[in-house]
Amino acid sequence: MSRKEGNPKHGMSLTPTYNSYNNMKQRCLNINNPSYKDYGGRGIRITGRWLGKDGFNNFFADMGIAPRGTTLDRVDVNGNYEQSNCRWSTRAEQAVNKRHHSPLGIGVRPAYKGFMVRRFGRYVGYYRTLDEAVKASELAGRREK
Repeated sequence: MSRKEGNPKHGMSLTPTYNSYNNMKQRCLNINNPSYKDYGGRGIRITGRWLGKDGFNNFFADMGIAPRGTTLDRVDVNGNYEQSNCRWSTRAEQAVNKRHHSPLGIGVRPAYKGFMVRRFGRYVGYYRTLDEAVKASELAGRREK
């Protein structure tokens, strides 16, 4: 038998779904991966449910098959890979949902169709307009002092 013990046979290793899963693992777990510094090196983690012997099967049960033209995306770009923070998105959708180095306000980041606010390492909320996001960030900052 050529298959290694414990290597599950799911028949999906050549699919876009498995490719996204494997790329996620490489970015977060492989220190030699060129993207590690932006993922695992920043503390982005993968839920334990998606790792180990049944990792891919659990990932597939949670996320389903990748719709054509999509890849795995995190809703909160500073959050971990877990079902509540992941979705299948097009490249265009992902281009909107990325880290920016020019701050719009303390803790305010562009997100898909709006703005996300994080203060002191905690998620504050999602807002449709920049004005709402800045106000929420300022209010969260006052509460922490």
